[in-house]
Amino acid sequence: MKRGNMYGIQSDEPAAKPAPAASPSSQKSTEGPGWDAVRSALLIADNCFAGNLEYCVKDPEFVNPLIQGVLDKWYDGVMPSDPQKLEEVKRSSKPRYTEALQSKDGLGRIEKLIEKRFNNPLVQKQGGAVIVDYGYLPTKLSVYRSRIAGGGASEHLEGNQWKSSEVGAAFKKAMDENPQAQTITLRIDIPSTSTSPRWTYSYNKITDLVTIWTPTTVQGAYVTAPLHHDFSAIIAGKQSLQTAQLTYDRNVK
Repeated sequence: MKRGNMYGIQSDEPAAKPAPAASPSSQKSTEGPGWDAVRSALLIADNCFAGNLEYCVKDPEFVNPLIQGVLDKWYDGVMPSDPQKLEEVKRSSKPRYTEALQSKDGLGRIEKLIEKRFNNPLVQKQGGAVIVDYGYLPTKLSVYRSRIAGGGASEHLEGNQWKSSEVGAAFKKAMDENPQAQTITLRIDIPSTSTSPRWTYSYNKITDLVTIWTPTTVQGAYVTAPLHHDFSAIIAGKQSLQTAQLTYDRNVK
């Protein structure tokens, strides 16, 4: 029967038919021993940013299509069960994962992992010492000489160093949460083209000084004047922990 529109004009166009639902058998599975083995081989520290499992992008919607691309190209889209072929899938998936991490999407996912780790630092307590590890300081990542590097724009940076007000706030928080601690140490990696991004800030209640070791420090460290056990001025931005404003002491170990 012909269909009419609101003006009574008849149309010979047949009624649209709903698209048939995909059958379960037409959906490619991403589960099973083979898939688990390939993902396990792919998601290792050596394949991840900074060689750290915490920064491995493990999102299924990111990882699975990379593996599937290998299967589509060489194995008719199906995960092989033969051990030798499975090893070939593992080897072929690695460069695809590396390349994907360097894409805009991949870099963005790593940046989110870094931000999450920074907002949830690891705390270790050893006697009267407290060590707070913030991991990498969040910055805009980019690709430098075929490797992922940081040191780009960041609200946490002051020059190329961790913002003094944030360092002061981190010290105060650790001191408030650990009133019996004699030393508070903050560790943070500032992404850059450098292979040694670790910065260490340490406050000693007895000497009332903050000591800073930088990636380029070969001997000694940078030291503040006595703080009167108060980080208020630093938090307020009235006092700086930037190394250019501090005293360099070659005898500090």
